[in-house]
Amino acid sequence: MPQFETLTPAQVLVERARPGVKLVDVRTTEEYLEEHIPDSLHLPLQDLPSLVHVSLAPDDEIIVYCQHGVRSKHAAQFLVTQGFTNVSHMAGGLAVWNGPVEPE
Repeated sequence: MPQFETLTPAQVLVERARPGVKLVDVRTTEEYLEEHIPDSLHLPLQDLPSLVHVSLAPDDEIIVYCQHGVRSKHAAQFLVTQGFTNVSHMAGGLAVWNGPVEPE
């Protein structure tokens, strides 16, 4: 089964600064409007199947996140099954991101 990488919030902090990395928030619209990581793309998990090929390319470098890391794992696995080859998800989600994050 194809795999995806799990990143810590500190690793995401470093990776998102690189050109071309797409940070994707898969939470609901209400959650996204309440708070999100700046410059992230909002693709709610329930809408991902219909939006994925419109918003992302299979060779994009993608990091998905949600509130606690559960939905982002599902999203990452879905992306991999759709042929995306460079997919990661943020462990712990926004709940951990909002805590102290130091680059590793």
